[in-house]
Amino acid sequence: MNKLSVLLVASAIALTGCTQAAEPAPTPGTPTASAGASVEPTVPAASPGQEVDAAALTGAIGKAQREARTATASFEIVGSDGAKQGSGTAGLDFADGEPKLHVRSSGSGGIEVIIDGATAAVKAGDLTGGRWLRGPLAALPDAVGEVQATYDFAALAPRVTKAAFVGAQDVGGVATRHYTLTGPNGLTQDVWIDDADRPVRSERAQGERVNATFGQYGEPVQIPTPEPSSVVEVTP
Repeated sequence: MNKLSVLLVASAIALTGCTQAAEPAPTPGTPTASAGASVEPTVPAASPGQEVDAAALTGAIGKAQREARTATASFEIVGSDGAKQGSGTAGLDFADGEPKLHVRSSGSGGIEVIIDGATAAVKAGDLTGGRWLRGPLAALPDAVGEVQATYDFAALAPRVTKAAFVGAQDVGGVATRHYTLTGPNGLTQDVWIDDADRPVRSERAQGERVNATFGQYGEPVQIPTPEPSSVVEVTP
């Protein structure tokens, strides 16, 4: 791994709370209920405490996000000691069919990640000298993909091995269904979805915790493009 890739990993870890190496995941798309299935993914019916089909659940949530076309999220990063380590915002745009994501955090001196389809760019204050490090998402360390997987459930799908329905809950006046997703290396992500299968809240834990609140579905979202003069291309 070259020096720039190491910087990308450090920046991504600061945004996701992931302190363990994640297993490699395939380049995300929009998953279906099972490999090769032609049916549309739907959220499985279940009783509280019952396991559900993880691929069907994440597929339905990812589909709902894409049908909404855009969304925003606000989040905070909480350490294992319960202390707040940072906060920030995320914008998601699926309007042209390719996932676009802009995540900005106040933690670790200020970190930004921009994902545009198959390309990712990271800027981390003094750590990257105020410049953007950019390269193919599939060729970069998987910690960068973890940033997208925190907010885009189609990208999260290949990382989830089990899901269970917790129960119906009210979140800020919105009726939701609460699910717990688990994956390798201690990953857990709780998600509360509304009656359109869109995430309202999520709590992702893997060492530290990222708590996110989603909203503004269908509202305009601006995903910036780094100035070419400020970009350093990362070679795999």
